Amino acid sequence: MTAGQATYGPGSSGQIEQQVAIAKPATSTAIPLLYVFDETGDYVHASTRSGVLSSAALLKADQEAYWSEVAENRFYQIPWLDKCSQASMLREPFNFRAPKGGFLFVQYIAVNCDECALLTGAIRQLITTHPDIPLRWVQVQVSGGIGHVRKE
Repeated sequence: MTAGQATYGPGSSGQIEQQVAIAKPATSTAIPLLYVFDETGDYVHASTRSGVLSSAALLKADQEAYWSEVAENRFYQIPWLDKCSQASMLREPFNFRAPKGGFLFVQYIAVNCDECALLTGAIRQLITTHPDIPLRWVQVQVSGGIGHVRKE
């Protein structure tokens, strides 16, 4: 699969891609607010990209999106929703690759979610601060019948 199309950054549309969750995730009833991916489709942790993803809202969303495990003296962060579970929620096949040299933000939005609004503001601020970084921003609307957003 090729890199994703930028929605923000040089030569992009400047429009958020909107999707609607049509099914429950395969592995959880709780849905974290945000996952970030790189151009290879790998998860990106806010703590490892502190220069760009350093806002408090992005760091908090990153902490809530994973559970931790220590095995054989190694620390692992495991997503509450793997890519297959996320894709299973959507009607169409989904490309988890960010634009070349940039990021893909997959943001889950629930009705009356104040934390969702804070996270949207943090992503908009990142776009304003780093207009040279190609970003693909996808917002997935989640109804109460699908699940609930994961907030701690």
